[in-house]
Amino acid sequence: PFSKPDRRMLDLAISEAGGQNNRSVLIGDSSTDVATARAAEVPVILVDFGYTATPARELGADHVLSEWHELWPLLEKRFLL
Repeated sequence: PFSKPDRRMLDLAISEAGGQNNRSVLIGDSSTDVATARAAEVPVILVDFGYTATPARELGADHVLSEWHELWPLLEKRFLL
């Protein structure tokens, strides 16, 4: 019933997955994803191989990935574990 960047969209997705905002991270590729994560007070990781015309590194994410294999080590080190 809600659309990004309304934080309720992310809050609902996290809740329905059995998670908690303080143990979650949004992974995306756009300024809307950054705005959604900021509104929900969760970290945001962007991929630099997404669909946005603006380079991901210019969008204000907490981290930018270039390859999926970078994700798990990043989560272990910085965000969740």
